[in-house]
Amino acid sequence: MSSAAILTSDWFLLGRDLYYRKFEMYNMFWQPEVHLNNFIVSSASYGGPIAIRRDEQKLVKVKGSMGQPIISIFSGSGRQIASFKIALW
Repeated sequence: MSSAAILTSDWFLLGRDLYYRKFEMYNMFWQPEVHLNNFIVSSASYGGPIAIRRDEQKLVKVKGSMGQPIISIFSGSGRQIASFKIALW
């Protein structure tokens, strides 16, 4: 294998003559009790905040707010920024 192939193995073709590569900028810091497969997740464009809400279709042990819906906002790295209850009408 040539050295040029090793240097470019992590680059991906985007279009005809444009290449890009992905690399890890920081570690994710999700709280241990946050299992994303139990939540509905929505994220902002281009790596902004991430909002999660418990998926009511899945059976999950709920503690604290007696099952009242809560939306939690996290940074792109998984650190919690805010959390608020959803008012039920």
